[in-house]
Amino acid sequence: MNDELDDDIAALLRDGFGGPVPDEGFCDRVMQQLPAKRHNRAWPTLVGIASGVAASGISLMAAPVMASAWDDWLAGPSAQSVLALMAAGLGLSILALAWALAEVQDTGAISTLKV
Repeated sequence: MNDELDDDIAALLRDGFGGPVPDEGFCDRVMQQLPAKRHNRAWPTLVGIASGVAASGISLMAAPVMASAWDDWLAGPSAQSVLALMAAGLGLSILALAWALAEVQDTGAISTLKV
């Protein structure tokens, strides 16, 4: 479609619109026939988070770079590469948390979760 045709259609719609159309209770009848809203449960999300944390911890315990980073951190002064690795991990974790919170707020899932 082109702009001229779009403008013509928009003008026809504006000129021919006589205001709200009475639905004679149609919306109310449809709303009454809809099934009740299902409530989401929080336990699958919590189990998923716990299993993800456990799997990440188990896989990172075997990584030599993480063991080295942990030892360096406990020993005192850390190497720059270890600090950069830890900062990158922290930054990615914060970004993931911010994204997850933004998604939950957009969907309104915080108020619908039941434990």
